Amino acid sequence: MRSPVREPRRRPGLPDRDLRQSPRQEDATDPSPLGRRTGADRARPVVRDLPREAEPLLPPGRGGRAAGRDEHPPLRPHAEGIQGRDPVHRHHPQSAHDRERRLDLRRDDAGGGRLLDRRRGAQRHRAELRPAGLRSAGGVTDTELVVVGCGTVVPEADRAASSYWVSSPGTGSAAQTHVLFDCGPGALQALARLGLPWGEITDLAITHFHADHVGALPGFFFALRHGLPRPRSRPLTVWGPAGTRTFVEKLAGAYGDFVLDPGFPVLIEEVAPGETRSLSGGPGLEAHRTPHTEESVAWRLDGETFSFGYTGDSGPSTELGSFMREVSALVCECSLHDAQASDNHLSPARVAELATAARPRLLVLTHIYPHFRTGHDVARLVAEAGYDGDARIAREGLRVSLTNR
Repeated sequence: MRSPVREPRRRPGLPDRDLRQSPRQEDATDPSPLGRRTGADRARPVVRDLPREAEPLLPPGRGGRAAGRDEHPPLRPHAEGIQGRDPVHRHHPQSAHDRERRLDLRRDDAGGGRLLDRRRGAQRHRAELRPAGLRSAGGVTDTELVVVGCGTVVPEADRAASSYWVSSPGTGSAAQTHVLFDCGPGALQALARLGLPWGEITDLAITHFHADHVGALPGFFFALRHGLPRPRSRPLTVWGPAGTRTFVEKLAGAYGDFVLDPGFPVLIEEVAPGETRSLSGGPGLEAHRTPHTEESVAWRLDGETFSFGYTGDSGPSTELGSFMREVSALVCECSLHDAQASDNHLSPARVAELATAARPRLLVLTHIYPHFRTGHDVARLVAEAGYDGDARIAREGLRVSLTNR
């Protein structure tokens, strides 16, 4: 006979709340750390954190043991993949199974093709707790930015290197677009943690060829080749500065033909500074030269109801502020303290100059080296340098509505 389920004790006088959430997550009106821009005629962007995938809840009566933990013996180390003995899965087996007793498996496409066991209730809890709208790309109804990675070349436990996701539902007959700006180390795992449909990325925009901005590209193409839950036909377009085609071809020479042939068309488009190109979903993508490397560019993405700017890595540039004029959100690097200012990175004083010229609805500060971020309120330093607009420090899962309202 099962013992009755005990209700958790509540302290008298305290309101009930979901113990899986922090008070900050519960408060949807949590203000920005800086004072607001003067002038009420411009709408503020909607900013909120994208919560990480919640841990599964254990059903009562399990004594602390996760559901299904002891139902199956360890997987055989050399078991065949479930898709048969083809050349690909012979070397890259998926979840193993017993020949006489196959598991009841289904595909969960939100994470790019994970295999789940229907008999494990914990996985069902996990799916129920995933943020709404992220189970498939078909739920995109608003143009938004999601910070995937905001780190630097320095490895950090809580952040991937540079990578930013912009989804747009498309207008009229134009299809929705999912644009990934840069793909630094750790970006693929961050995309999966955030529940973003990495297998449905339509466009990849590269700012330059430093490893902390493109280091995950080989793994990305490899996952597209061998990790998609179903065949894909829509092309992937890789946008980049001069030299992008040669760069991708060298990746293919080093890693394999899957880079250029993941099973569907890969288009490589080099964009000259000052040139605007149209994405398949309708938005216009424009490049601007930045003083960082010989090829480096910043990107601006403009749709009918939104705009987005990303500096990539950049040194001081007066023209860059004009290029980013009045974007919905500007993701801007702020690598170093003013005492360490250089010609190929930005510091708070230089960011304040750029942002004052650009006047974005929201300034998102990113690519901050950990030795600078530790012990400094970087956003406050930018404000003290003269910028009076809304600013926020980037972190994984930061989510910003880009649609002008």
